[in-house]
Amino acid sequence: MFADQQGNIVHLFERECSIQGGIKKSLKNPLSLDDSKLRQEMGRVAINAAKAVGYQEASTVGLLLIQQGRFYFMKWIPGYAS
Repeated sequence: MFADQQGNIVHLFERECSIQGGIKKSLKNPLSLDDSKLRQEMGRVAINAAKAVGYQEASTVGLLLIQQGRFYFMKWIPGYAS
């Protein structure tokens, strides 16, 4: 997501980040989620988190999707994270 000094915040897309066992290698792919309402809700949560802390940069918000329709905040990654 990107946030500016005027309080404008956008998220560009979501992606899937899975951790593989002991080697802790991240696999990052576009999220294959057919539920557009859930995708919008996840984006809204990320934007609201940025607004709550007055964030003004590029960042990544980690959300953990545990089952269809249920997700939790996992982590905030300030700055650009590839």
